[in-house]
Amino acid sequence: MIDFAPTGLTQRYVLREELGRGGMGAVFRAYDRLRGEEVALKRLSAPIEALDFSSRGQGSSIAALANEFRLLSSLRHPSIIAVHDYGFDESGQPFYTMELLRSPQNILSFGASLSVDEKIRLILQVLEALSYLHRRSILHRDLAPNNLLFADGHLRVVDFGLSVLRGQRVGLAGTLPYLAPELLMDQPPSEASDLYTVGVIAHELLSGFNPFKAETVSQLLDNILHVTPDLSALEVNPAVQRLLERLLARDPADRAQDAAALLAEYFRAIDEPLPPQAVAVREGFLQTARFIGREAELAQLMAALEGTQRGQGALWLIGGESGVGKSRLVDELRIRALVSGVLVLRGQAVSGSGAFYQLWQGVLRELALHCAPSTFEASVLKPFVPGLEKLLGQPIADPPDLEPRKIRERFFSTVEALFSRLTRPTLVIAEDIHWAGQGSLQLLDRLSALAPHRPLLLVATYREEERPDLPEQLPRAQRMSLARLAPDQIARLTESMIGLTENTPAVLQLLQRESEGNPLFIIEVLRELAQHAERIDQIGLVTLPQRLFSGGIQTVLRRRLARLPERARDLLTLAAVAGRQLDMALISALRPAVDPSLDLERWLDVCANHAVLERMDEQWRFAHDKLRETLLASLSPDESAALSRQVAEAIERLYSEDAHHWEALAYHWANAGDRVKEAHYSALAGMQAVRRFAYKRAVPLLERALALAEQAGSSNLQKARLELHLGRAHEEISVRMQHYQRALSLLEQPFPQRERLTRPLIGAFARQFLLHRTLPPRFYRVSAQRAEQVHEAATIYQDVSGDCWNSQQLTAGAYAVMRALNLAETLPEPTVVLARAYIGATIGMSSVLGLHSLARFYGRRALECTEHIQDQETRAYVLNGIGIAAYYRGEPSAEQLFADAAGLYRAIGDRDTCAVAFLNAAIAACVFGNWRDCLAYLAQFDVQWLRVKLMRYRSPYYRIQALLRLGESAQAEALMAEINLPDDLSDPEMDYTPALALLIMRYRLQGDLENAVRWLERALRHPRAMHADEEVFLDAALDLLACLPESARAPYWSALAPILNSVRRLARSRLILRPEYYRLYGLQQWLCGHQQAARKAWQKGIAYAEKRGLRVQLWALCKTYGEQSGDERLLERAERLLIALRAQAPRASLPLSAP
Repeated sequence: MIDFAPTGLTQRYVLREELGRGGMGAVFRAYDRLRGEEVALKRLSAPIEALDFSSRGQGSSIAALANEFRLLSSLRHPSIIAVHDYGFDESGQPFYTMELLRSPQNILSFGASLSVDEKIRLILQVLEALSYLHRRSILHRDLAPNNLLFADGHLRVVDFGLSVLRGQRVGLAGTLPYLAPELLMDQPPSEASDLYTVGVIAHELLSGFNPFKAETVSQLLDNILHVTPDLSALEVNPAVQRLLERLLARDPADRAQDAAALLAEYFRAIDEPLPPQAVAVREGFLQTARFIGREAELAQLMAALEGTQRGQGALWLIGGESGVGKSRLVDELRIRALVSGVLVLRGQAVSGSGAFYQLWQGVLRELALHCAPSTFEASVLKPFVPGLEKLLGQPIADPPDLEPRKIRERFFSTVEALFSRLTRPTLVIAEDIHWAGQGSLQLLDRLSALAPHRPLLLVATYREEERPDLPEQLPRAQRMSLARLAPDQIARLTESMIGLTENTPAVLQLLQRESEGNPLFIIEVLRELAQHAERIDQIGLVTLPQRLFSGGIQTVLRRRLARLPERARDLLTLAAVAGRQLDMALISALRPAVDPSLDLERWLDVCANHAVLERMDEQWRFAHDKLRETLLASLSPDESAALSRQVAEAIERLYSEDAHHWEALAYHWANAGDRVKEAHYSALAGMQAVRRFAYKRAVPLLERALALAEQAGSSNLQKARLELHLGRAHEEISVRMQHYQRALSLLEQPFPQRERLTRPLIGAFARQFLLHRTLPPRFYRVSAQRAEQVHEAATIYQDVSGDCWNSQQLTAGAYAVMRALNLAETLPEPTVVLARAYIGATIGMSSVLGLHSLARFYGRRALECTEHIQDQETRAYVLNGIGIAAYYRGEPSAEQLFADAAGLYRAIGDRDTCAVAFLNAAIAACVFGNWRDCLAYLAQFDVQWLRVKLMRYRSPYYRIQALLRLGESAQAEALMAEINLPDDLSDPEMDYTPALALLIMRYRLQGDLENAVRWLERALRHPRAMHADEEVFLDAALDLLACLPESARAPYWSALAPILNSVRRLARSRLILRPEYYRLYGLQQWLCGHQQAARKAWQKGIAYAEKRGLRVQLWALCKTYGEQSGDERLLERAERLLIALRAQAPRASLPLSAP
């Protein structure tokens, strides 16, 4: 079970499963809601002061820790795991996300079947990656085989949990068989100790065994310290043997100290030139330079951040020319803000963007995750924040229409309200506002008025040469202007990227002359030099050109863009026309015009490796707008117009496939008279409306589609699907059943008439069910041709079973479960419907038949299905179903299962079912004595969200019960006063039981026995009004009768007897009900004068509750028994139990944010 909820700084991540756990934390498969993809999330759980990885001489602990995460996130090398995001959760523990490797293998497993030459290439690849790390002063310290992984044929160095910076004194750590000898003698880690580990792995890769293998730890230690590996037995050439000798030298002074030098030495030994570095490797060195030259400006912004944390925010406006380093400065500020626990939101204006409030879209997307906007607020944001519905996981209505001025004011006010609700210090970074529209700047100005009174820091960047007058529009802003780098700063920056050589002064002279201190130009010069030298570490060793920029920066950028493959450049040009930020759906739609076979992932990799594209948060964009400007400047007017047309047509094609447009398409095809397309889009729109719980819109669409399908002679399968969705679109169970029955008849799997639903019929399908347990699948699996129809029938029977259980049609429910399971098991592969059918069997075995071991078995089968299916909704359904079975067995684990299910439902935006799951969790919490948790669960939803009417009145009932048991009688009575029922109690799908019980209780507690009796009599006149929770009503009725004279009770016993018998029948299979049945039966017997029978029942109940550990039921039994018999010992025991239950603390893992 995952105990890390997606809250706070991790709100954007939905954890799905744990992938591994180590001494410092755990790695999870997580869904990144902003990026819209799965990532690996490593959550560090060690205390912050215990983290090894720290910076050198940074002064404050915040800066040191910020540098640690910056270093991790800035690593960019094709052989090092890519880190995406980093931050801290609400407990102050760090986490970061990285690329998710699919089916990775460690280096030994991957290399086992390779030739010797291929194995050597792997070793050289590891040395290349290590050279990159050591250039940045990073010592990995744990280069064990399991931290050298291969996925998709590429090496990845992973797990930097033990990494340190050169010279840092730390304790012994790492994987023992791969540790260098000096580390065991308390010497500090070094580049040489990392290289020794590579030598051990290389020996194991080439020989098949560790050179120091031993039976015991003590022998292993002795071998590492004293044994010299015999390399003569390895079938390798002398150069490789020498390489291994240099790596495995026991004395670090005799060992290789530099991975890059060792590579050069090896290639000299085999008389081959040092191979050119891949572009991606060179870019890794260039794009991860140290932060240099803006220390004073960063200190100013950090002071502003500290003021924000005290509740005094501000707006800072950072100006400077293009490429001067504005983005890098705010990146550093962002990292330090995250380390300080500040919420960071980021947006960017884009040149030529037609989108309204483009600057704020990224900010508001993430803000919506943290602020939980109300329904109205979400509707206001919706027109300005594309994808908000998908992000929040729920349909959002369009806002009421207003005139443009009022629409803008409403939007501004809503944004202000959301920021005002944030209690956490917040940093908003707004980049490139010189391209922002007037409305975006006005909103920034409005927020700048709010900031001084809130913990809100706004930092905006702009190009001074493009909008020199921009500060006048933001009069409250504090200004900062960035100058170019001085010569000493250029020298430090260059050293961090390429190191020092004898030729460094000449390199610096060239850089100063060509770049004039502009950081962007400095990197472009180094990129050109690296291209000329073929390796980043050879820049200072080759003859330097006299000039690079004879045609200006655009000439250099054109040369860089020209190095891209032609197909990649063509699509990149289309992307440039579309805007600086890339809409990947749009790029995909544009691809066929360039090359239908072009692999978009590969295209992104190529463009990123050439430093043309980069990913900021969830959005791909041009690494710098000058690259985009260069592409656009190369187009003639005619070319620009033609490409713009392609982009426009692609957008049109893209949105015609969007679900938001299906209803409009159905309307237009209808007007055109094309009944086939009208039927197609009406069906799509109707089914999509059902999936979004827009039932009123769904019904006419589906009815129209069904009518057209009949006219067109569509297949029975298509018509059955429409009937299924029509059934789902109706609230009334009886109407749903009519559609389900028609659908099943169309599929030749009819649901029998009620009078034919007999036990022998169910038994026949049960025997088929058991037969599937004994026969090989090939004997009962259906063909692929029939699978679709069978799947649809199984799905419908699964829906039918749920409605039958909810309406207490137990025989019909059992039949539907068996049919769904029989049909689903004949399908070729595990499916959602099979998992759901298993859960139907789980609930049926537990709640109806009392076969709890079998229920556990089918619950496990359902979970196995979810592992195969990987569907969050199904997993939530399964957890909820297993929770129901656990609840009936009287197991407190039911509460957590319901809560986990609710969390999954919330993550996918299913608010209705999320509410039901939370209600289930609340009921379980109440029944098992976690009354504060019960109240917290009930606060998670509005009772009006509950689609299932049978559950409508349960929420207030259990809220009141929890309050009463906690001693909060005033609040409970106030809530009871709000309970009302309609005059007509005849709705067959509404369970009025809890409300009737509350009304009887309310009047009894008020001493108004006349009204209490009136409601009791009304309830007994409408027995069908009570579909479930009969023990709830019986409890209220018997408590009332206990207040009446004995002569007044007699008329009610005959009417209450069937209810008591029903509770008895349910208690046979639902173990949680047994103590309550004994209590109620005992009370009824006592009130009828049968005291011996009553005592016997209560004693049975007490013994059973004690045996099962049911403390709430034990308390109720002792209380009732003691009150009726006058036994003070029982009353004292009841009081002790109540005190203990009230003292029970709420669970820390309880999710408390609204769904």
